[in-house]
Amino acid sequence: MVVMNGPFLLAGFDRDHSPLIEAIDVRLLQLPMTEALTANHGTTSVRPLAVIGLGFTNQSGTATWAWGESAALPTSGYTVESAADSYEALLQVTPELVGRNARELLPAPEAESSSPIPTGLLNLGPLSAAALEMASLDAIGKNFHRSLAQMLGSQASRCPAGAAIGLGPVDDVISACRRLVEAGYCRIKLKIEPGHDVDVATRVVNEVKADVAWHVDANGSYNDDGIDTMMQLANIGVAAIEQPFDPKDLAAASRLVSELASHDLGCLVTADEAAVDAAAIVRLHDEQAATAVTIKPSRYGGLAATLPIVEQCRALGFALSAGGMIESALGRHALAALAGHEAFTVTGDLSPSRRWMSMDPWPDLATDHNTDRGALMVETPTGSGVAPAPDTDVLDRLAASRQLVD
Repeated sequence: MVVMNGPFLLAGFDRDHSPLIEAIDVRLLQLPMTEALTANHGTTSVRPLAVIGLGFTNQSGTATWAWGESAALPTSGYTVESAADSYEALLQVTPELVGRNARELLPAPEAESSSPIPTGLLNLGPLSAAALEMASLDAIGKNFHRSLAQMLGSQASRCPAGAAIGLGPVDDVISACRRLVEAGYCRIKLKIEPGHDVDVATRVVNEVKADVAWHVDANGSYNDDGIDTMMQLANIGVAAIEQPFDPKDLAAASRLVSELASHDLGCLVTADEAAVDAAAIVRLHDEQAATAVTIKPSRYGGLAATLPIVEQCRALGFALSAGGMIESALGRHALAALAGHEAFTVTGDLSPSRRWMSMDPWPDLATDHNTDRGALMVETPTGSGVAPAPDTDVLDRLAASRQLVD
C-alpha cells in the first residue's frame, strides 16, 4: 500500500501501527569544526546544534530513537532563530509530544487528521519545526523500513559534491581550493564581499586551473553599484552568483539578470536569502530578479513545506540547488536525500560532514568517485529513516545541555 501523506510517499504505512512517541531527548550540542567558516553575516568556528530525539518501540518490539536537527546558527539574524532559541523552543513542546503518534506531527489533509496538532507545535519557529518534522520522518522511516529519499520521491542514486570556502586571505583561499579540487569536489563556492571579490576569484580561477564549477556567494553584501563587479565575475568564468544584493533590492538583481542576458553570459543569478517563501519566489519571477533558487528546507519549516515550493520553482523555470547550513551528518543525510530529487539540476552545498566537523555523533554520508574524472559523488542515503543511529558516547560528550522526558 502506498499512501500520500501531504507531499510524502509512505509505503506500507498504517496509522494504527505508526510509532507512538514514548520519550523525548532534547539536546544542545557543540560540534567542533575543522576550520571556521566566515561569511558576510559572521564567523562560525564551533557549531552549536539543537537536536531532538523521539523514543519509540518499533514494529519488531525494539526500543528505537529517531532524530532531527535544527539548522539554526549560533546567533539569530541570518536565521530567525539561534541554536539556543531552537533548543528552548523544543523543550517547551516536549510535554505535548509524549504519547502522540508520529504520523500526527506531519502535515496531512484535514480529512485524514484524527486529532489536531497541538497549538504549541504550530507556534514553533521554522527551524525548530523542521527539526521536529525530521525526527518524525526518521521515526516513521525506521518503523516502516522506508528511506527519506523514497518518501520524497528522489530518484538519483548519487549527486556531485559541492563545497563552500569562507572569506579569508587570498593565499589561504587558493590553498583551500586546491585541497578541495584534489578531493574531487565538482563545485566550489567562494564567499565574497566588497573588496574581496574579483581579484580573489581571478587568482583562484587562474592559479587553481580546475575543471570545476566556480560559484560565488555574496550573502546580500552589495548594492546596485556592484553590478559591474558581478559582470566581471561572470566574464572570468563564474557559473553562478548567489544573493549578490540585499534581499529587498530586487531592482538591482533584475538589472544584473538583464545585463548577463544581453551579453550572452550563462552565469546564474541565484536567490538565497531573498527566497524566503512562496510569495517571495513569485516576486522574484515577476521582476525577473533571479534565474535560480537555493532551496533550504529549514527556511520553510521543513520538507513538507519545501516540496510544494520546489514544484513552484520548477513551474516558474528556476534552476534549483540544495543549500547547506553547516549541518551535522544527520542534517546532511536529509539534504542528500532531497538533492537526489530530479528538480535539483545545479550542484549545491552537498558535502560530507567531515568537510566541516572534526567530531560528529552521526555516521557520515557515503561517497565515491566518478571514474571518468575522479569527481567526488555523494550517495543518496538508502537506509531506513533519515540517517543511521548516532554514536551515543559522542552524542553525550558533545551535549552542552540536555533534557530527557519519558
